[in-house]
Amino acid sequence: IDPAVSITHTATGTASTGTTPVDATVTVIKKYTGGPNVVVAGAPVDASTGALAYTLSNGAPVRATYGASIPLAFGSDGAAAGRYTIAVTSGATTKSADVDVTGGDPAPVSFTFP
Repeated sequence: IDPAVSITHTATGTASTGTTPVDATVTVIKKYTGGPNVVVAGAPVDASTGALAYTLSNGAPVRATYGASIPLAFGSDGAAAGRYTIAVTSGATTKSADVDVTGGDPAPVSFTFP
């Protein structure tokens, strides 16, 4: 698979739990048109500051419909280009925000728990 060349931008933000260390994890999700949703990154936030930062592609993802015959026909999903959901979980609570990196680094996102 030879994906198209794309530019990357950085999505940043913070999570606050009211305690230190900050106990929260991040999941970055790419939502394809018509499904599925794919986890493309994830890790704990910085335990001291709650900071998070992910470098994300602004290009259109490519995919193919599964079939018994080969070769598979890959096509780009232009509507999903540069669009992600950042989900942060602390304890049993998950909060999320959509970000768009097509035009540059998006505004930082902020998540406050409990």
